[in-house]
Amino acid sequence: MQPQAPIVLTGLPAEDCAAFGLACSAAGGLCVHRPADEVLAAPTAAVGDAEPWVFWLYRAPWQVHAGVPVADGWLALHRRLLRQRAAFGPRLVLINVDAEQPQSVLAALGWAVEGFAASPVPAAAPSPDGHADLSALLAKAFDWAAPEYWDVFEALEAAAPATGRLPLFRSALQLPDAEQVPALQSLVVAGVQAPARQEEMAARDRSIAEGQALQQQLGAELHATAAALADTQQLADGNRTKALALEGENEVLLMQVHRLKQELEQLALDQRQQAVDAETAQADQAAQLAGLRTQLAQQAEQLDAGAVALAAQAAAALEAQGALARTRTEAVAAAQQLAEQGLAKTAELESENELLLLQMHQVQEELEQHFLENRQLHEVMGQSRQSLDRARRLISRLMLPAQPVRENGLTVVAEASQVAGAAPAGWASKAA
Repeated sequence: MQPQAPIVLTGLPAEDCAAFGLACSAAGGLCVHRPADEVLAAPTAAVGDAEPWVFWLYRAPWQVHAGVPVADGWLALHRRLLRQRAAFGPRLVLINVDAEQPQSVLAALGWAVEGFAASPVPAAAPSPDGHADLSALLAKAFDWAAPEYWDVFEALEAAAPATGRLPLFRSALQLPDAEQVPALQSLVVAGVQAPARQEEMAARDRSIAEGQALQQQLGAELHATAAALADTQQLADGNRTKALALEGENEVLLMQVHRLKQELEQLALDQRQQAVDAETAQADQAAQLAGLRTQLAQQAEQLDAGAVALAAQAAAALEAQGALARTRTEAVAAAQQLAEQGLAKTAELESENELLLLQMHQVQEELEQHFLENRQLHEVMGQSRQSLDRARRLISRLMLPAQPVRENGLTVVAEASQVAGAAPAGWASKAA
């Protein structure tokens, strides 16, 4: 009978299932390999559209090697298999890969294998015929140290198909003789020390992993440091370029400040010269006013001696002189105040030259204020000149020669009457 359904090989790695894979292919069946956990997770998973046969290949726990589960993993995996055995149904075939030939298993299932040569069994299993070897010692050591492994292994052996091979049970094992006791003792000691050795190996593996992680971390930090150095160098180059640009701007700014300082110094000198000119003009005006005052006094004496009307006219002139004096005083005070303000502003500007870089706009505003004050000073001086001109014209009229007119023994000065207004009513009654 040829297999009609596909075959899934599992339980061991793919390379340990190669011989059974070749035999199944020679029998004309589709053969695939799947991991044990995947098969246990889905016992009835189909291959294509057909429900497959599941060939579970196993080894004794004392014969496992690198690449297959260690002892604890072997026990857990096969206990799980035995619990889920009913889920697989009759299509689950348990095979001791170290004790069975592929063609024997296929023949026991009724599958003919033509043109397929028998391959030697990879490792001889301990036999119950009394010939104990190292494998038998290991099997006996497992019986003494961990009998739960034998419980699972015997369950697997009992469920294997009948191929003419006697199942291996612990009852068939012989006790070791005196010559084998040291070897067995060494095995037991090695088994006892195995967890510590495994822990040491695990600790060594962890140390190696930590060293590799630290090496990777150091490499990453070195790479990050190199990148940071490159960024720092780039930033330094940028800062150097900015510094050169700022130096150029500072030179231009210093030149502008120096030029502005010269302009301010020139402006201060001009203001001082204007103040000196204003003081000179005020002195000239004071001298002129003093001479005019003397002339007015002389003319007043002459007018007082001439007539009472002339005295009234002189009194009016004196009032005009007082107004002129007040005007002069106000003009002088205003001029002095403006000059003092100009000097104060000049001193303030000189003290602020040290902060020209930060106060350029303020200096410009102050310059505009000084310009307005100087213009106001010129306007006040112009008004003072107008007042002086009016005073001169008044004094000139007062200094014109009087033309007396005698009426009934009274002398009347016509010019005084014109200037002072109509004669008093008392004089008119005396003339009558």
